[in-house]
Amino acid sequence: MQKMTTLFKKSKFFLSLAIILMLALASLTPVLANGAAVTGDPARAAIAKVFQMPTGTAVPDATFVFSARPVSVDGQDYDYGNMPDLNVDQIYYPGGTATQSGDMTVYVQQTGDIFANVAWPHAGIYTYEITEDPYTYSIADPNHETITFSGAVYEITAYVQEDGSGNLYVSDIVDVIVTADNDTQVVNDKIDPTPDGNSVTNTGYSDMTFTNTYVHTNGSTDPNNPDPVNDPATLKVSKTVAGSFADRSMYFDFSMTLTPPSLVTDPPAFYRAYVVEDGVVVTSTDNADSSLLGSDNGGVYIMISTNAATSFSLRDGQTIAFIDTPVGTLYDVTELGSPDYIPTVSITSDGNLETITNATANVSLDTNIRLVGESVNYAAFLNTHEEVTPTGLRINDVPFIVLIAVGAGALVAFVAVKARRSKNTER
Repeated sequence: MQKMTTLFKKSKFFLSLAIILMLALASLTPVLANGAAVTGDPARAAIAKVFQMPTGTAVPDATFVFSARPVSVDGQDYDYGNMPDLNVDQIYYPGGTATQSGDMTVYVQQTGDIFANVAWPHAGIYTYEITEDPYTYSIADPNHETITFSGAVYEITAYVQEDGSGNLYVSDIVDVIVTADNDTQVVNDKIDPTPDGNSVTNTGYSDMTFTNTYVHTNGSTDPNNPDPVNDPATLKVSKTVAGSFADRSMYFDFSMTLTPPSLVTDPPAFYRAYVVEDGVVVTSTDNADSSLLGSDNGGVYIMISTNAATSFSLRDGQTIAFIDTPVGTLYDVTELGSPDYIPTVSITSDGNLETITNATANVSLDTNIRLVGESVNYAAFLNTHEEVTPTGLRINDVPFIVLIAVGAGALVAFVAVKARRSKNTER
């Protein structure tokens, strides 16, 4: 009997423990049923706009608009009027916090708490679909701007409950990826939309991101119908020679590499470089091999590859002008050594000037990779011929020297003969 009593008491204890555990699990049902939840007092959520552009690009004036479409409340499909609107704010640029990532600059801005001051009609479970309205940024110049919009879709669920005083607040949030925003996201995964980030991703902003990219070209008015002489160039490379012994008809050899920004997802095989001299496009086989030449409404151009180094030549007074390289393009141009010429190059990158001098002739000189920025981009190569000090007779002077020598010899002979006759007369 005593054993039965003890067993009954133990059973009662375990039964009570089981009930407690069940109640605890029941209280966690929203979390376990829908994945990891964001909790707080109240829980908060924000939208983050990630705006990527090649380094050196000026941030455009842009407005991004988002939508929160009601989906369901307490498991029932949305019926007009039974779900309140969320505070989905617009995001404006320029602005945001800028960080560097590879060859791009990334700007991030967030909305406020999308659940702040929402007038919930009653406690319950509210689900919304969050998207970005496409094409809310109006492209001002299609010839020079390219922008991509995010196709991300998130399904966010707010668990709204009373605080014991009749006030309603969001106690828990579950945010699920329906359509991924970027390569790091996985469909059906849960993300943390907490404003200013969390300890897991440590990004400093909400994981409910919408990523847009922007690429700008600042060259020819119409890259498909260019005027290389008068249109602003995205990049120029020029050749000048100096010195009283310099050969101004001589062609100097160059090698150039172009690297488009990584945000240019489908870069061309080459960019166009027109050789301009005295206000005229003069590109010819003197400047590059015929296999590297093409032509369009702007004239004959050199195809500067985006996959390998391209060789070309310039003589005094010639400049190659690019009209279609986007901001953020990297270039490296090297001038090969030429006997008796001392090379110097002045580099203007995005309007900032620097000069590189090689004090030794016959040695190549390069730009060491520079960036095409929004402002002036120019590599001006100057080759100065070394001064020549005469070390002997000039061939052109030889006939005159011979005549002078003959004349001097004849004079000496005449004087000698006359002197001898004078002596003989005296005798």
